[in-house]
Formats: sequence, C-alpha cells, structure tokens
Amino acid sequence: MKQVLYHRIFEPNAFGHGGERRAAQLAEWCDQHGIERYYYPLQGRMGWRNMIWSIQLVLQAYGWTLLRHPKSLWRAFRFISYNYALNLKEFFNRPENTLLIEGTIEEFQVMFTLAKRYDKEVIAFPHNLESLVPKTKYVIGKGEKFAAFSNEIQCLQFCKAVYCIAEEETWLLRLWGINAHYLPYYPPKETQTYLLSIRKDREQQPSSHKCILMAGSALNGPTAQGMQQLMNYWHHIDGYELRVAGYGTSENLSCPEQENVVLLGTLTDEQMREEMVRCNALLIMQPPTTGALTRIQEALMAGMPVIANDNAVRSYRRTQGVYEYRKLDDLSSILQTPLCVPTIPEEINNIEL
Repeated sequence: MKQVLYHRIFEPNAFGHGGERRAAQLAEWCDQHGIERYYYPLQGRMGWRNMIWSIQLVLQAYGWTLLRHPKSLWRAFRFISYNYALNLKEFFNRPENTLLIEGTIEEFQVMFTLAKRYDKEVIAFPHNLESLVPKTKYVIGKGEKFAAFSNEIQCLQFCKAVYCIAEEETWLLRLWGINAHYLPYYPPKETQTYLLSIRKDREQQPSSHKCILMAGSALNGPTAQGMQQLMNYWHHIDGYELRVAGYGTSENLSCPEQENVVLLGTLTDEQMREEMVRCNALLIMQPPTTGALTRIQEALMAGMPVIANDNAVRSYRRTQGVYEYRKLDDLSSILQTPLCVPTIPEEINNIEL
C-alpha cells in the first residue's frame, strides 16, 4: 500500500457540484489502488501561534526577497489567512515522499514551494487552470493576471506529473514543458449506477414529450446570465418546452411569460432523475472559462444528447451525442434533426504514482 500526503480543495461528493464530483472520482481511484492518504485539513481555526509558524514557513520558503514583491507577499498572506489550523511544518515532516494536490489557486501555491524544500515529489490534479478563470476585477493592478498565470505554471513545472480534466489544458501545459496528461472526469461507481438506470428507463420509455432540460447553477453570475439569455430567446423555438433546473435558478432567474418555458428551481436527485428520463436533450450555455463540465459526461452516460455552446463543449468536441451551437439561431436547426443516443463513454485511466 502506497502512502501519500494529500491536499484537496473539496470534500468528495458523487452528487455534489462539479469540483466535489471530480474529488470523488480521484478518491475512488485512490481507494481502488490502495493509496493511503494523509490529508491536510480543508479549514479550521487560525490561532496566533499557528499564524506565526505559518509566517515563518512562508518566509523560509520564499526568502526575505518576498518583502520586496508586494504582489507575492499579498498572495502568501492570503494563504495564511485561509483559516488553516494544522502546522505546515508538521505536515511536511511526515515520512510520506509524495504529495498529491488538487488546488493551484494562489492561496495554496506555497504547498508546491514547501514540497520542493522538503524534498517531496508532487503529482497535481488541477480542477482547472485557476489563473485563467475570467474575473471582473483584480486585487492588484492590470498585470495581476499575467503574474498569476506565470506563478501557476511555475508550480506545475515542478510536478512529477500533472493530470488535467480538460484536453485543451493538457495541450497548453505541454507547451510549457510540463509532464501533463489528459484525465477526463468519469463518474464514480455510485453515480454510474444512477446514470445507467436513467439510460435504461429512457430506452424502455421513449419520451412522448418534446422538451429540453437546461440544468446549471445560477449562483454563478456568468452562468445565470447565459441561462437567462436562453430563456428569453426560447419564444423563437417552436414545438419544444424548455425546463430549467439548478441551484439558485428560482432566486436569480426570471421566467418569461410564455408557455414553453418552465422554471423548476432546485431539484432533489430523484426529481432530477425524472427530468433526465423525460426530456429529449440537455441544453447548456456557458461563458468562456477553464476546466471541463462534468455534467456533459454524466448526460452522455445517461443516454441524453447534449446541446452546448462552443464555450461549453471544450474537451467534448467530436463526441457522439454532443451538438455544438455557435449562435442562438443554430438551435432551431439542431432541434429539427434527429438527435442520436450517445454511447456510454469509455473511462481513461492513466494515473501513475
């Protein structure tokens, strides 16, 4: 049994949000391969004694030159203030030689520096390239985005291997000389059982409705904006009802006064199951960002065709059952053609520790 240090950013949850589902996939892989993990705690209380220790370790990692670089100093202290309780020195003095890490946001980048100092090999599973996620504003000046990208790349260059959820990010990191591999999201066994039962019911009970399911979290501003745009446009679509579900949809979306749009709000797993069985396809609209959508892979396993805009289909282009639209006017022509039942996705499992 291999023993490793592990730093994660989400608790595994096979039915949680995308980050929790990716964490569940990785946790299941570790369990299947006998990987015993010693976790750095996600959060806790930061006492003054721990804060002093953490400041000493950050200065030890970066050196006193950190004081001459206010951007880096700000990021280091953001990590310190992230409510951590465990002493970093205690964590890195453990005998395990390998650190598995999921988070690459600036608060966590000191983990890479300290791993190098304590002679630990690092294998990273970034949920996405954090520095490239669009922001409305930056804390420090217009050059912060470039500095953040450079810092993230330098962290990943230190890694023995990096496993990316997005095919495009794998390619990009390889251009920077990083040993990157494509490891797409694949549902954990518990989720597979749930999705395959939906596929079976869809095969046995072909939908007599003409309806499209749009599911997403309207707690995210850009996502909510895209969902609202589709709802407002739907009066141009003939013959199909649009059913809208997801976290925050009732609170953050406004349902147009038209019969072919239904705002369902937040659904239970069983209610979502019913919608996935009865609807003809899953509709997605997402703004440009990094990572890859876990719900596309799950819809394909459930036998649901996916209609997604060009920003959302990254890593899923050329996939059977995925239909890409570049502008809203493309939706009518897509819905006028027969939508094929997607095949069950194949799992890619290429992790080497």
